[in-house]
Amino acid sequence: MPATVIASFTLITLALVFYTLGVWAERVARDLKRWHVVAFWTGFHRYSLVVWCVWLVPYFGGMYLGMRGR
Repeated sequence: MPATVIASFTLITLALVFYTLGVWAERVARDLKRWHVVAFWTGFHRYSLVVWCVWLVPYFGGMYLGMRGR
């Protein structure tokens, strides 16, 4: 597997993990704290859950295409 594929997979997965951590920690705490913002690098407090759901589309779409062999 080419190094660029490994690097891109690693980076997109880390981005998903950090964004997920920020969104759900903020959601559970019901208050946006500084470390939440650091975790997902934005303050889209009202729309964070919607953005997280949108984020899953390219993540799983790319995974699906990769498993299909294209």
